[in-house]
Amino acid sequence: MHIYQRAVDGRPNDSLSLIAKLISPGESFLDLGMGTGGLGRFLSQYQKNTADGVSLNPLEAAQAQTWYRHTRVADLDQVDLRDIFIGEQYDCIVCADVLEHLKSPERVLEQCRHLLKPGGRLLTSVPNAAYCGLLAELLLGEFRYRDEGLLDRTHLRFFTRTSLSRFFTENGWHAVSVQSTERDLLASEFRVAFDQLPPSVARYLLASPDALIYQFISVHQLNRTTAQPEHPPTPAQAQALFSAQLHLGQSNAYNEGSKLVTPGIVGLTNQLLVFDIPANEQPYTQVRLDPADRPGYMNMHSMSLSLPDEGVIWDWQAMRDGAESWLESSQSQILMTAPKAMFTDCLWILFGDDPWIELPLTIEVLQQLHLKGARLTIQAGWPMSADYLAASDTLQQLAKKFQLHQQDTELIQRTLHDHIDVLKKEKRTWIAQAQ
Repeated sequence: MHIYQRAVDGRPNDSLSLIAKLISPGESFLDLGMGTGGLGRFLSQYQKNTADGVSLNPLEAAQAQTWYRHTRVADLDQVDLRDIFIGEQYDCIVCADVLEHLKSPERVLEQCRHLLKPGGRLLTSVPNAAYCGLLAELLLGEFRYRDEGLLDRTHLRFFTRTSLSRFFTENGWHAVSVQSTERDLLASEFRVAFDQLPPSVARYLLASPDALIYQFISVHQLNRTTAQPEHPPTPAQAQALFSAQLHLGQSNAYNEGSKLVTPGIVGLTNQLLVFDIPANEQPYTQVRLDPADRPGYMNMHSMSLSLPDEGVIWDWQAMRDGAESWLESSQSQILMTAPKAMFTDCLWILFGDDPWIELPLTIEVLQQLHLKGARLTIQAGWPMSADYLAASDTLQQLAKKFQLHQQDTELIQRTLHDHIDVLKKEKRTWIAQAQ
């Protein structure tokens, strides 16, 4: 059996450390799936908590017994906890990365009802099956189990935020609080898979609300009125999303590690895209907006940059400023039209898979960004309309012409350079002959 070595290390992004903070000094708790006893060790040493624990692995139980009053070796899918902890009741029951390993986690939740004191709490941590790295690997045709992580080879159940909430609600528990931990893709077991995705697909996955959520940590209490709520919550309606990105340039270059991503909704004609730009020791030299991850058209109404508690330092409004202020900005795969009668927005036509434009910011504005940080708010819309489908052929032709234009421009530049080189050689020959 695999031995799970975990410790409470105080990191803000560690699920066991977050669970430890939810248990008050002196409270009793039952630790289901205790591993080698990292939680019991920390709380018994620093908070004088009384703990009992259960593990499937006798080697884990042997290491944990120093820190627990009672330890039991048992299969949670087979045993009845009321039989091995007769007469006991606890302030808290902890299921830290446990429920996903069980064939019938609802059976364990039913037993927990009888082992909690009145007002007692169930503390759980559960991996997020909607983590973008896991989805990326699945899109590439892989579903590889590992010794630990989101696809631990002993996992039998998989939860997203919505399905986890539904699971607890249907089993008679209500959520007191829900926290989460995040894990950067570069630190995850899925980094290689994500790097193989097409850029537009990767950006779409990153735009989902729980893209980088690795685990959910939740506190639940019993619904004393009824085990089955009359009106269980309905899942949120799925929406088509696009992703917008903001790249923060430093030393006149962009780094993928410094980009910000926010989702937008396809079909919502008026929405806000918000980016919180952090302060940074190194100055920002330019800021680039990738408005969407696919071809289409957006109605751009306004943009503003505001400092914390200091108001707006830069803004653009379509009706006031039109498209002229963007003409000198570096850009790619974007065409703009100015507002016309009856319309208050600029139309941005996006073609190709990587449209982008640099914001026309002054050196003074960039200086304030790096010193204080700021919030960029974009008011825009992505209408759900058949108009784009009708125009898609034209846009594809436009993209091809754009590529041909780039090729022609490069050819002209090479020809000019060659011609200039010939003229330079002839000039040197004339000077030599004249001397």
